[in-house]
Amino acid sequence: MSEHPEFYLENGELVWKGEGKPPLETKIFVKSTDRAGQTINRELVLLLETSAQNDVQIYPNPANSIENIHFRLAKSSQVTIRIFDVKGRQVFVETSNQEASFTRTLEINGYSADLYHVIIQIDHHFISKPLLKNQWN
Repeated sequence: MSEHPEFYLENGELVWKGEGKPPLETKIFVKSTDRAGQTINRELVLLLETSAQNDVQIYPNPANSIENIHFRLAKSSQVTIRIFDVKGRQVFVETSNQEASFTRTLEINGYSADLYHVIIQIDHHFISKPLLKNQWN
């Protein structure tokens, strides 16, 4: 790791040495050389997790034709909903900026009866939930 005024490495762990609370986002540069002498340089962005929690609830689950995704947001956030089928194909994606908690209702009539994987991204945080679509409509 390159010299940084607020961080240092100790026993393989990154340690904050700055004053007060760490910033919400910090960039550090890392350099690694393998046994063959090849060097890789990367910039890493460190994000501070806050104590406020985001929460997501999916209901009903299993579902027939309508699926609700309720979001409890800790702060104003960019929210992305992605749904993947059992083969890993993305079947739905939507991104929006939200100011407060909200519920997104999805019509899933056209989905096959199967297990789906819902990935919710709230800013830099990811939440993974299963969704089971019933065979009845």
